[in-house]
Amino acid sequence: MVEIRISNAQEHSNRKGVQGEEGVFVFDDESDAVLAQRWQRGDLAAASVAIQRHEAMVYAAVYRLLQDHALSEDICQDAFLRAHERIATLRQPGALSGWLRQIAVRLAVDELRRTPAMLLPDDEPDTLPGPDIVVEGLDALQRFRALVDSLPLGQRSVFVMRDIEGFSIRETAEQLEITEAAVKMRLGRARSSLKKCLLEADDVSNE
Repeated sequence: MVEIRISNAQEHSNRKGVQGEEGVFVFDDESDAVLAQRWQRGDLAAASVAIQRHEAMVYAAVYRLLQDHALSEDICQDAFLRAHERIATLRQPGALSGWLRQIAVRLAVDELRRTPAMLLPDDEPDTLPGPDIVVEGLDALQRFRALVDSLPLGQRSVFVMRDIEGFSIRETAEQLEITEAAVKMRLGRARSSLKKCLLEADDVSNE
């Protein structure tokens, strides 16, 4: 997973805590709000705990867009470093996880924009592999993730940003540099394709 080292002096206690800049331990069960507030005061140990807590979630959000392990790790590293630089701007400490995810997703979208060929045109064909891509024995969540990964990139980007990451139609359009109408069209296609494939997969499993 991503390696972020913003504190060289970290000492572990019996409760798996790390010692902050002022000699006060930061524990794994501290709330996001407390970690963010301590991070804003310059406590690098709190920053490290916060990053370790959310790195898997942030990586998953980025990978769903980029589908590239090494590139996703690089984006996550950049995202956490950017978060460290901008932590003072976080107005709602309790919203730390969403703030970190938003930074990473926007960096991932920037990466997509730097590779125009990766963003398919608005009239891309609605082609998805059939239900045979669903490996027998996977649970519903795994099947759903596999289907999302199978979407054409233009549809997947919109679906992940809008339905998974919670960006608005306007924000999604701005980040992808397409019209709001294109966002709605791609989102509708993605939802229809996913629904169709899930129903087909269920039919196969019931035979």
